[in-house]
Amino acid sequence: MFSLDHGSSFAVFPPPLLAAPPKQVLVPVLALGGNLNGHGIALLGVLVQELLRCLLSRPIRVQAQDDLLQVGIFPQVVVQRPPVQPAQGNGVAPHLPVQGAEAHQVDGSLENCYMIHIPEAGHLISIYALGVCAGAFSLILMHKYRPKKILIFLASIITIGAIIASVAPTYWLLLCARFIQGLPHGAYFGTATIVAVKMAKEGKGTKAVAMMCAGMPVANLVGVPIGTFLSHAFSWRVPFVSCILLGIMTMYMIHRWVPDVAALPNKGMKAQFHFLRSKAPWLIIAATFLGNGGILCWFSYISPLLQMEGGFSAASISLLMILAGGGMVVGNQVSALLADRFKPGRFTCYLQFLAAAALLLTFFLAPIGWVSVVLMFICCACLFGIGSPEQFLIVKHAKGGEMLGGCCIQGAFNLGNAMGAFLGGIPVAIGLGYNFPALIGVPMALAGAICLLIFHKKYE
Repeated sequence: MFSLDHGSSFAVFPPPLLAAPPKQVLVPVLALGGNLNGHGIALLGVLVQELLRCLLSRPIRVQAQDDLLQVGIFPQVVVQRPPVQPAQGNGVAPHLPVQGAEAHQVDGSLENCYMIHIPEAGHLISIYALGVCAGAFSLILMHKYRPKKILIFLASIITIGAIIASVAPTYWLLLCARFIQGLPHGAYFGTATIVAVKMAKEGKGTKAVAMMCAGMPVANLVGVPIGTFLSHAFSWRVPFVSCILLGIMTMYMIHRWVPDVAALPNKGMKAQFHFLRSKAPWLIIAATFLGNGGILCWFSYISPLLQMEGGFSAASISLLMILAGGGMVVGNQVSALLADRFKPGRFTCYLQFLAAAALLLTFFLAPIGWVSVVLMFICCACLFGIGSPEQFLIVKHAKGGEMLGGCCIQGAFNLGNAMGAFLGGIPVAIGLGYNFPALIGVPMALAGAICLLIFHKKYE
């Protein structure tokens, strides 16, 4: 597997697996297509930082110079490194969140340096997140179609977006391409989750969903360095070209190996909303929103935290991010092995409490570099350990409205991540340390754990 365009990941199967029966390759194929979208969530935090900048009258520019901190996989556009000494004046030095700071150079030349203001760079990210939210709820209109056809259709949209982005001559066309690429993100994961659950054996639903989502953590572990290399060595357009080829591969593999699961019963539009009368799905949605938001309070600012508080050099951040990706892979796989055995709700509840404890320790122990790294690994494992069980649970408790349930959980992921980046940015913007976002995330993670505990006691 590898990742392009910051988390657009794809699985490449070894020859023995290609000859396997359809049911045996179902989940890996879903992982291949599902991770076309990858980890492109929670990127609205960029605009939040711009809002804080405007309120506090502190100009910020995104530049491309040797003494600046690179953020994202595009080396041409980076963010100014936080100063070692407090800033003059009101002491405010807001910076882009790590996840929300991916930006594009329109020209494509590695030699030229461009001065791009935050709104222009941030809009390329926020427009993707808006596309994710808009596209997720399109599933309500697709419920009468077979999931296999929906998956191929969504994969084709991703490919079309990559084609436009790879040849976009202007910023505005690139902006449109990013919106198109975001549209299938939530819808794909919602549909793929339903297929994975339907094809899984009894008691193995969470494991199937975890396998479907496995490409996201692998994207952070392997894909980001590959995307960075391609951008450095050639151009930011090269990853998009690779996405085109892999998108075509995805559509073929879905067509060839994903079973043609029957469409969900079509009982009308109103019938899809009936499951919302129960408290169970609301608890799952609330836990997703709060849990992811709490962890993203901290993770959105992980790079300056490690540098300013932990004492790590800028050159070491890439390796540390690979370690964070390793934590995500471990969390996803542990979730696949244990969630079904210990009941998904209870297992996820434990992970949420663990994440809250790790965030609290990060606040106090961030100056101890190696401790901060260990806590980073734990938090990243929790972040990707809770996602798959929550997606499985929403499908299980959304009878008659599985498509809508998938929409809701994707919306909760995105809104929670955006809220986390927003809340985490407040203490940074008023001049507090980069360890304070972790403290802000503690009550959110605890609230998510409590929601899951209530769900476990009443509905499992």
